[in-house]
Amino acid sequence: MKTLKTTLKNIYRHKFMAIGTIITISLVIMIFNILQAISATAQDYLHKMDQKIEFQVFLKQETPVNAINKLLDTIKSQQNVTDSSLTTPNIALEKVNEYYPKTVEILNSMEISNPLPYSIKFKTTNLETGQAILKEIKTSQYQQYLVRDNVKNKNQETITQVINKILNINKIIASITQLLIISFLISSSIIIFNSIKTSLHNRRKELVIMKFMGANLAQIKAPYVLEGILIGILSTSMGLGLFMSIDHLTNIKLNYIPETQNMLIQLASTVVIGYICSKLTTNKHLKTLPIHIDE
Repeated sequence: MKTLKTTLKNIYRHKFMAIGTIITISLVIMIFNILQAISATAQDYLHKMDQKIEFQVFLKQETPVNAINKLLDTIKSQQNVTDSSLTTPNIALEKVNEYYPKTVEILNSMEISNPLPYSIKFKTTNLETGQAILKEIKTSQYQQYLVRDNVKNKNQETITQVINKILNINKIIASITQLLIISFLISSSIIIFNSIKTSLHNRRKELVIMKFMGANLAQIKAPYVLEGILIGILSTSMGLGLFMSIDHLTNIKLNYIPETQNMLIQLASTVVIGYICSKLTTNKHLKTLPIHIDE
């Protein structure tokens, strides 16, 4: 209790610096959560795109039915495949005829047989799996049955480019998230470290008197260590509070609330940072006092 009173007294003595430190860290935490919300929204959007993009394999009309069924079963058996279907040439022609009426009549009048191939469509939970399945099919026993048409190749090339760009965005977002975590830890550490250091420097004479009066190292350190912890708790609480209030204070609709575990990790991180920084700062500062300190 005495340590807490001393800590609160220290904070009150340097209230402007303490308030500035808490506000600065809380803004860092708020910005961190805003960027985290943007990252989560982007990831969710890309995940939905992952599930919507449909991969397609075209097979020649002379492909044996047995081979088609085996290939379809192979695709269905893949763990991340969420949906798959087979379209026969006749079904494909009926669908074309729906959009372009009288297509069948024109073909019949020109004595042209159905030119459409078999096609197998499938969706996966992520783009990497879909790309891997396509590559595997192209080098498998079924490659001899694949339709290799210049138009289809160009379309497939365009789809591949889009998929690769989406995959690159995923990687960039993952890297940004890691960078945000590192920036959050470093910035919080520097701010708390400087705050405690300034507080210790301003009370240098008092610390000398305390040592002269018989206070041991642990008693001198305790209020500053607790101060670092309190700054961490107050900063995180205020930062999360500001983030939660963005929807009400502004027109920005993030539609994102950090999970309880996420918020607890942020709180624990700032508490640990506050503890470590204050501990290191007091250890370094007390060694420079103009009196001998027994460890």
